[in-house]
Order: sequence, then structure tokens, then C-alpha cells
Amino acid sequence: MKRAFSTLVVVVSLAVFASNAQAVVKAGSACSKVGATSVASGKKYTCVKSGKKLVWNKGVTEKAANKQSASPVPADPVTPTAETYSFNHYCDPDPFIPAKWKAWQDTEKRLNGCPPPYRYLVKELGSAAPKIAQSDLSELQKIEACKNLGSRVRPGRSFIGATKARPTIIQVVPFYMNNGTPTTTPAQDWADAHKFALDAIANMSDQGSDIQIRMPDSYIYVNDDLKRFNLGNNTMHGDTSATESRWDLINTVTKVADPGIDFSEADAVWFLAPSNVKRTLLSNQIAYGRQLITKEKSFNQSSYISSPISDFSNEGFQAREPFGFVHELMHIFDTADDHYGDHKNDLGTGGWGNMSGAQVDFLAWDKWTFGWIGDQQVRCAPAGTTSIHWIKPSTVKGAYEKLLMIPISNTKFIAVESVRNSGFNFKIPVPMLGAIVYTIDTKVLDQQVVFGTGINVLCPKTRSCDYAPMARNFPLSGAALKVGESITALGYRISVVESGDFGDVVKVEIA
Repeated sequence: MKRAFSTLVVVVSLAVFASNAQAVVKAGSACSKVGATSVASGKKYTCVKSGKKLVWNKGVTEKAANKQSASPVPADPVTPTAETYSFNHYCDPDPFIPAKWKAWQDTEKRLNGCPPPYRYLVKELGSAAPKIAQSDLSELQKIEACKNLGSRVRPGRSFIGATKARPTIIQVVPFYMNNGTPTTTPAQDWADAHKFALDAIANMSDQGSDIQIRMPDSYIYVNDDLKRFNLGNNTMHGDTSATESRWDLINTVTKVADPGIDFSEADAVWFLAPSNVKRTLLSNQIAYGRQLITKEKSFNQSSYISSPISDFSNEGFQAREPFGFVHELMHIFDTADDHYGDHKNDLGTGGWGNMSGAQVDFLAWDKWTFGWIGDQQVRCAPAGTTSIHWIKPSTVKGAYEKLLMIPISNTKFIAVESVRNSGFNFKIPVPMLGAIVYTIDTKVLDQQVVFGTGINVLCPKTRSCDYAPMARNFPLSGAALKVGESITALGYRISVVESGDFGDVVKVEIA
């Protein structure tokens, strides 16, 4: 009985094995009925007669059966970075603000609702390029045709540009009077703000910049009272009625400080007070129009006077610092006029350009006059003919062509530049980006009969010149030209024919 059971098991096992072997479907293996089909490994096989045998043919790839398409899985949202974050409104706080300036931003947002940039966004141009070719350099006018060679000479410009044989030296005279003994050092009160400004200038200049600020380790005592000078925050820094008071303060401090400071290498002199001085006693002031005389040399350059701009808790706090300090530097060096118009019918450049409201980066025109943009970066359009120009964003890193100038006369010009989210323009909302067109009258700039006039941003007539969400904070916010839009001014039509991250391609033709 035992032997019979073993035999049965073997027979059953062999039968199962034979059945499995026959069930394996592949090209050339045996099948049992002509025309039979079978699907295996994604192929459909048919049983055919090959000689005296029945075998599976080579098979054909079986198309997948139509299945109801699954709902697409949403891609993970791209986390914005400090370089890619897009602002809905210029006044929105910056989530990537450096930690040291966070309290400033919060305070300015609470007090005035519109904090300025507290960082500079360095961006490369990238590899993208327009499809439309621009006019060859040989077709352009020489750069002299786009300059007013007889314009007022401003010596201060030589101090902030790259065309100098040695660094520009700013000598600080740190002082205090009988309004409280300082508990801080000049470096503690001023180093961060100075670094912010000098780093910004270095980043904005495509031609190089070398400015050094020299500052004694401690404050110098002057036996006097700041109240006597009446230079608190109720006195505007450009108020001509305070000129005597400013020079009185400077001469009073210099008389005490001169024996202990060597001014021989200095190009400009600043007079800075400690953090325990309220801005109601001393705010930022600019002393101009006279010579500062020391035992080593005399200075024709304007001097800066201020209590600390790096203390947001100070009474009379200037909330837009240290960004506003960059704006003031251009006045201190007599390099730039304000461009905000007369606040009536003339809006000047509106919110465009740092010298009109100190909200964004400097105009490419200003950078050219500062020496931060070189002549080779300016395209001087040919007269009386059509031309095409690829204008790179004025705030990207690198010595690219960033400014288009159209000469009208010896003193009048049209300028075009491309605005993108880089530099101090990184907070500008995307709908405001494009090419801005503005007229320049150097005769008005030189005379400055009405302070703030001489440069005017133009607007396309096809739409409002105010981008609604920004109207209150940024005049002329809708001025930038987009693809297909144009502006006609002073006998020329300026159109944007192509646009991208690379900037704007601009067509200039006779109107």
C-alpha cells in the first residue's frame, strides 16, 4: 500500500509539470490548436502550423487597454527663494530681509506702511536672448552726440566713479556735546549703515568703485549744546535758511577735532553724533556752498551731518534708513538732483529712480552720470532713421548695454531703459516691469530753478499711467512699455517689439 501511494504522487507530479511546461507561451513554443491566441509579457501570440508542429508565432505588442485616465497628481509647489520671490505690491514686507534689518522693516511697515528694500539682489543676465537682431554699432552715432558736453561740472562725481587713481576717502569726525555722554563707539553706531551704503554702490557700479570711510575709535567732546544750532528733524536737510547754522556747527566741531585728525588724504568730511542724541536735536543735514578749512587742506565738497541712522528706536527716527542713506550720499557728493517734479502738474519721474522718492534703484541715466555705467554701455541712436536696440535690464550684474539715448538737441534727449526684478528693483510687481521712456533736459537740470525738475517719465496713451494697486505709493507706476506698446515724443516713436528676462528690444523710428 505504501509503495502504491508513492507511485501515485510521482505520476501526479509529472502530469502537473507537463501541463505547466505546455502553458508557457513564447515564440516557437508548442501550442495545441491552430488559430488559438494567448497574451504573455505584453505580446499577443497566435498558434500556427510550422511543418508538422503547432507553435506560437513571434507575437505582436499588445496595446494597453483603454483605462480611465487617473486624475493628474499636482506638482509640489516651487518654494520661492530670495531671488525668485514675486511681490504683489511694492510696500509688501520682504520675507527674505537680512536679520539685522528685520526690526527696521517691521517698524517702517507699522509707522508708514511701505518699507523700502533692505537688501540688494544681485542677478546675472542669463543665456536667453531675443530673436530680433539689433542695429549694428556702426549704425549708431558716436557717444558725444548723446552728451551735453557743456553741462554743469560736478566735482563730486569723480569721487564715486571708477575713473580715479586712488580710493575715495571719507573722513568721519565723530563728536558729542553737552547733551549726554555717549555709551557707544562710532563703529557701534555707524558701521552697519556705512557698510550697507558702500556695498550697494559697489554692486550698482559696473565700472568699479572704491570708497573708504575712516572713523576714529571714540567720540570727540565739544563743549557746546546742540540745541543752539536748531538742526533737528523739523529742519529739512536742504533748507537754505539753515545754511549758517550748519556751517556754525561744522566750524565749531572742526576747531576742536582738527588737531587730532589728519585730513591730508581725505576727499570729504562727515560729522556724526552718537546714538544717545535724539533726532529732534540733530537730524541728517547737508552743508554745501562753502569751504571746510582744516590745517592740512580745504574741502569744496559738501559735508554730511547726522545723528545715527541705524537706531529705529530713536525719537524722530528716519524709518527709510539705511536705504535712504544711499540716496543722501548722491546729494552729499553733489552727483544727482531729485527728479520728483513740482508735485503739481509735473510728476517728474514719479516713483521711478532713487532720486524721486528713494524707493527703487537709480535710473540708468543717473548711473551713467555717476560713472557707474560706462560710455560703451550706452547706445546713441542714429538720427532721422529707424533703428533697433536690445536694452538689457539696468540692474543686472555686468557691463552690458543698459541705456538707449536719442539726442534731440544739445540739451534735450530721450532715454530708454529696461526694468526687471534685480538690484534695488526686486520689489517692483511684475505688471509694472517693462521699458521706461523719459525725457531729459540738461539745461533745466543745470539751473534747477524748480528743484526736482528736468527729467520726465512718459506714459503710453493706450492705458492709465498708474498701476492701480500702486497709485498711492508709486506715481507713474503704469508707465513701463510692454510688447506692442509705443510712445511718441519729440518727433520719435519708441516701441517695444520683443521682451523677456533678457530685457527689451526697442524700435526707434521717425513719428
